[in-house]
Amino acid sequence: MQESSAMAKPCAGFDFFWLLLLWVMVTFAFGHQCNPFHKTMYVAENRALQGFAYARMRVRSRAICGRDCRMDERCKSFNFNDNKMCELNLATRREHPGNFTATPGSVYYDEDEHTPRYSVNATNDFTDTGPCNSNPCKNGGTCREQLGNQGSFRCECAPGFKGTCCEDKPSDCRELYSRGIRQNAVYTIYPLTFSDGLEVYCDMEFALGGTPLLNSTGETSLPTTWTMMRIPILIVQLS
Repeated sequence: MQESSAMAKPCAGFDFFWLLLLWVMVTFAFGHQCNPFHKTMYVAENRALQGFAYARMRVRSRAICGRDCRMDERCKSFNFNDNKMCELNLATRREHPGNFTATPGSVYYDEDEHTPRYSVNATNDFTDTGPCNSNPCKNGGTCREQLGNQGSFRCECAPGFKGTCCEDKPSDCRELYSRGIRQNAVYTIYPLTFSDGLEVYCDMEFALGGTPLLNSTGETSLPTTWTMMRIPILIVQLS
């Protein structure tokens, strides 16, 4: 009987050793999860991922919202707005670029270093680094960011202009007509000898894109380069 009791003690000690080792491993693993921002997060100002929030709650700061996201394995990104509403998302803007929309007062975070436009490392100040920040669209064009393609943009040109950056100016009334202008009115055209533009009245009812008439300054002599544009030739005094 004494021999059996002696044999049992090493087994009990052996079990205790493994239980202690397991406890240390579990404690170590969860200890690392207590720092939810051990990886860099990237932010997009005035943006939000719509339609993929599985949890919503009001929290004091975006840091708390980020902590909750990082401690939930389902969370791939999060939105945080001016009302301190935290939204944990099941997806990212890269997975669903069509749902990544302009949302004033909201910030979007994920771990993708390629999160585009308005994006900086979360440890730095927020700075607008989008492709439209340099105002690439000319002649009154409006810059639109292409959310599905990093660093790209699209220019919405003012009536009569075209080109990637709206750099292509109309040289005569015919070009205005070919670019969708149909209303009879005074327009600015850019013949070769008028780099700053020239105001003329275009009558769009005439064939081949309309007839340029007397310019609004009252001058009666038109450049000889306009010969092909004056079909038929009509000159009227504009008030």
